[in-house]
Amino acid sequence: MSKEWVIICPVKTLDRYVIREFLRLFIVIAAGIVALYIIINFFEQMNALIAKKPNPLHILEYYAYQIPYLSVLLMPVALLLATFFSLGEFAMRNELLAVKSSGIDVLRTFVPILLFGAAVTGLTLWANMSLVPTGMERARETRAVKIQKRQTARLRTQAENLAFFGTGRRFFFFKRIDAKQSTGSEIIIMDTDTAGRVLRRLDAVRGEYRQGHWLLYRVVEREFKDGAEITSRHDKKDYPDITESPFELLKSPKELTDLTVSDLTQRIAALKRAGMEYYGETVEVNVRYSFPFMNFIILLFALPLAASMRGVSRAWGFGISIMVAFFYWAFLQASRTIGDTGRMNPVLSAWLPNGVFLLLSLPAFLRVKR
Repeated sequence: MSKEWVIICPVKTLDRYVIREFLRLFIVIAAGIVALYIIINFFEQMNALIAKKPNPLHILEYYAYQIPYLSVLLMPVALLLATFFSLGEFAMRNELLAVKSSGIDVLRTFVPILLFGAAVTGLTLWANMSLVPTGMERARETRAVKIQKRQTARLRTQAENLAFFGTGRRFFFFKRIDAKQSTGSEIIIMDTDTAGRVLRRLDAVRGEYRQGHWLLYRVVEREFKDGAEITSRHDKKDYPDITESPFELLKSPKELTDLTVSDLTQRIAALKRAGMEYYGETVEVNVRYSFPFMNFIILLFALPLAASMRGVSRAWGFGISIMVAFFYWAFLQASRTIGDTGRMNPVLSAWLPNGVFLLLSLPAFLRVKR
């Protein structure tokens, strides 16, 4: 038997044991906290959900569409709890002490869990980009049409200070839009090409949607051709090519969280060209990337703490997991709110909580008894 086999075999066996115990707890905890969240949410909204006596399958469909969002949202908590319960058990059963006695670095036991955390980070990043916005949009449609028995999923008839996208690459901004009155005020409409260049920009004091198109008042029209700008002014002008109705525009997602990253990027570019603020959109794009990375960072923070839990009860591990998760979410919400107002760089506001937790994890790693 070679010396290399003696060294490698126990480490591989240890990796399998660690990841098996961790996964066993992680799967149960992840499924459990998502199910618990859905149950609590259902009882909180029960009166509204059953008021129209919907088919129970439609209520299940409503929550099924939310599973990607809930999984991404609650993943850090599941990882925290699984880490404290699995490594905490190892510490309390003196298994980590046995690992050190065999000449294996305690930090080496963290490797399979960190690799799993990296995989989870990649998976939640993908879900946050594609599954979450689509799922939440369909959940809202299911609730409006199938549960609340509305004819359409339109939830708004008015909006203020909001941007919308029409057909093609047309961008709208209304200071105020009223679908019932078919009117809008302080309107900006821009048509762009595939490269994002503005072909035409309309600035109107107000507008009316009549006979399937927009009639604009006190409008300044700018057309851009071959690097030249042609400007004209009209007290009143019909635009038969602008056919998007107020109801169609108001079907656009109300919340930034309902937009895909591609939609957000397009919206930011349009707002930038229109000379308007886009702090909230920039923060949202960066949070889509930063939040999944918290799954890996939370493991860096939790692993050394869990390894030092010898003689500590599981209740302590559960309590500290909830406290850490709550602190991170509160920190993230406070940071992004400041970023939304422009008082902090939007990129910094989205990534600051991750940076703080990463710095906090370093001293804990240095204190691990190896």
